[in-house]
Amino acid sequence: MDNDVASELYPNLYWRKLEWNQNYPNGESPKEFYERVKSVWEKLINSNYKSVILVTHGGVINVIMHLINDVEYSNNKNVGTATVTVTGKGSYTGTVEKTFTIKVTDVSTPKLTVKKGRKLIVKSSKGSKNAKITGYQLRYKIVGSSKWKVKTYKTTGALKKTLTKLKKGKRYSVQVRAYVKISKKNYYGAWSKSVTRKKIK
Repeated sequence: MDNDVASELYPNLYWRKLEWNQNYPNGESPKEFYERVKSVWEKLINSNYKSVILVTHGGVINVIMHLINDVEYSNNKNVGTATVTVTGKGSYTGTVEKTFTIKVTDVSTPKLTVKKGRKLIVKSSKGSKNAKITGYQLRYKIVGSSKWKVKTYKTTGALKKTLTKLKKGKRYSVQVRAYVKISKKNYYGAWSKSVTRKKIK
């Protein structure tokens, strides 16, 4: 299936978002994929071939490297807390399990443009071009105030939004951060640097 077709039929559904036993539509679950690759790999290394040239895509190589290094495989790419298990090999015994956090990508420092009519255009983008996000949060306040107003925008590309009905003659501080929604829960990246521009017209 072409990527464009898959994106249209199954929007925002990526391999890294699947649960371990969750099947991709008309496809495998991460567990089934791992077991299939492991089964073929074990047959290959126990065969009588003297040399083999193996050509695969990145997902298969990832599983094989985990098998070679005795590291437990999982599709740990989701934002949030993930776990990796390392098993001793040779003269080393036992297992060690560690948890780590996969963070939401940072965003670029917002670019602000003041427009007549009490408007402020805000532009920002995700720090990593290949990072997957659900959207952005934008917060703004009058300089000197402690009260932020927060807006949420759902977009996977760059952010370009216009704030309206601002107070004429006031200067505003603006920050932006990305977020990812997984299983009805939002995970947020760090707020960008606070940016302030000239007074609203």
